[in-house]
Amino acid sequence: LHHRTPAPVLPCGPRHCVRAASAGRGRRLVSDPVDAPLHRKQGWELRLNAVLEAARRRPYVLGESDCLRVACETVAALTGVDFWPRFAGYTTKRGALVTIARVAPSLAEAVSVTLGVRQSGVFCAWRGDLLLYRDEMGEDHLGVSIGPQVALTAPQGWLLIPLSHPGLLCSWRIG
Repeated sequence: LHHRTPAPVLPCGPRHCVRAASAGRGRRLVSDPVDAPLHRKQGWELRLNAVLEAARRRPYVLGESDCLRVACETVAALTGVDFWPRFAGYTTKRGALVTIARVAPSLAEAVSVTLGVRQSGVFCAWRGDLLLYRDEMGEDHLGVSIGPQVALTAPQGWLLIPLSHPGLLCSWRIG
């Protein structure tokens, strides 16, 4: 670097490493930012199905069975890495927004920072990947790709929307 020119901005955000902890059932908790990409573990398909089936049956409750919780459960099912402790503790919409804002200014940025991956186009989503859905009220929700549809839990209940829906804004590759 030359002392009179600014350093270049690095193009990618922080990545997160994981360390063993007593998170239960083989899950790992997030630790310090370093390069450690997520990888899907063998048998992720069955675990994904179980997470989505359980989420479908639960009533929507902020902080317990909402879109962020289901997204974290999905990532844990696919990779064994549990990001929920970073977000846990809110019980209101305001609390959820404050919790997300501690990580990044928006839900989309919080997902990118937490996962250590950049956003992709909606049609790049594979089964098990996360997607961002903006409803007609302008509120953002996280969904899970299940092939040609996206499953998500919202205040109005369990939703299945086609990948072609204009409310879907981006996706994140999980593992």
